[in-house]
Amino acid sequence: MFIRPSSCSNPGGKALHQSLLAATATAAGVLAAGPAGAQTGWNAMPVTGLYIGAGVGPNWVQKADLKQSGSVTAALRQRGFPALGGKALFDTGVGTYANVGWGFGNGLRAEGEFN
Repeated sequence: MFIRPSSCSNPGGKALHQSLLAATATAAGVLAAGPAGAQTGWNAMPVTGLYIGAGVGPNWVQKADLKQSGSVTAALRQRGFPALGGKALFDTGVGTYANVGWGFGNGLRAEGEFN
């Protein structure tokens, strides 16, 4: 909840607002510096030339209820287009992933991904 200083009924409201703002800014700075400090000794390995990658894993998709409503559906029905409802059920399957790319040796890469 945001409290505007002009909407505070007590005379110390503006000071309270400023101190809360300062505390929030300080906490945000401390939290943002944490992950950056954790990566100090870690660098991505530069890749030079062609590289390929692949991955595979389970894929869970939820049920989808295909109800159609609204002004677009009503307009389609008026023009004679069927707007049928239905259900789509999905089973657990296999998700695959592949990539191929070119590393320039300076940390930049051009890559294509396929799944």
